[in-house]
Amino acid sequence: MDFQVFAIVSASFIVGATLGALFSARFTHSAKKTQTVEKHLHDTQDALKNYQIEVTQHFAETAQLLKKMAESYRDVHNHLASGANNLSKDGSGMPMMQKLPEIDTIKGDNEEPTNVRPPLDYAPKHSPYDRGTLSGDYHLEKVELNEKPVNMADALAAKKK
Repeated sequence: MDFQVFAIVSASFIVGATLGALFSARFTHSAKKTQTVEKHLHDTQDALKNYQIEVTQHFAETAQLLKKMAESYRDVHNHLASGANNLSKDGSGMPMMQKLPEIDTIKGDNEEPTNVRPPLDYAPKHSPYDRGTLSGDYHLEKVELNEKPVNMADALAAKKK
């Protein structure tokens, strides 16, 4: 009897260990896959953040370069304006070219326009009886045809004779 109990306990232990090993291997593989996917997700998020930072830096540098270019253009224009005004003698006393203001002193219009209309998708007419520019015969002259239409069957029959 002791032998039977020992054999049953041993067999149960072996079956349980085998099942435990199978389940453990299956769940361990799933956990590793989850870790791999999470690592890939974090790497992708980091790459996206770096890309966004690069884009922001690019546009900030572009804005600075455009501001420098505008300042250089203003300097060249003002140099030409002062040279034209100093070197030309037109007698009117009016400057030939106006100098451009400093970039920082230019203020934008913050006021809302008072008369705003959406753009028209048609040409306006002066009266309701006018033909619009989208009509098929707009600016085409009417030509009176004095000739009678040619009957092709008669013309071919006359040609064969």
